[in-house]
Amino acid sequence: MLPLLTGCGSGTKEDAVVVSKMIELKHATKVESANFSPDGKKIVTGGEDGIARIWCVTSGEELHKLEKQGSPIFSPCGKKVATQKNYGAGIRLWDAASGEELYQLEGWFTVFVPDGKRIITRIGEHVLRIWDVESGEELHTLSPERIMSWGGISPNGKVIVMNSGNTTRMWEIESGKELPTLLPWREKLSS
Repeated sequence: MLPLLTGCGSGTKEDAVVVSKMIELKHATKVESANFSPDGKKIVTGGEDGIARIWCVTSGEELHKLEKQGSPIFSPCGKKVATQKNYGAGIRLWDAASGEELYQLEGWFTVFVPDGKRIITRIGEHVLRIWDVESGEELHTLSPERIMSWGGISPNGKVIVMNSGNTTRMWEIESGKELPTLLPWREKLSS
């Protein structure tokens, strides 16, 4: 159960969040993830049942049911939702207002760039793809020799950093160009 929230806003006294009653956002099975939209007006949940749902925060009403999808996240602007097929490859992008599926992307891990214009997917241990959010067009394929772990995206949304083996590698998001590699500290000290 979640508290029913009203008055989301700028944080001023007039816009204070008020808990008026408890609401339940139910799935048929265990809820595995829940994320607020950037404006705080919707929540997207992903259930063990493989279904993602978009909810209205103020009423608790289920707005959309996204079939056979899990691990949902809102885009930074809140207009799109990305979901990953439970236990398999395949990212889908949905319109958050209508619940309409927009397109499918290859991959099994996804993250939005902070400006919301690009989405990055991972395919296996050797490929990252950068996609245009509006068109679904693949913009760049990045192929490090091996992706050990996700690093992140710079706060300005211009650079991806990945830990690949014992090095850290970076790429420009806009061009897909690889930037100079950061060597392990041991190698730097020994030279």
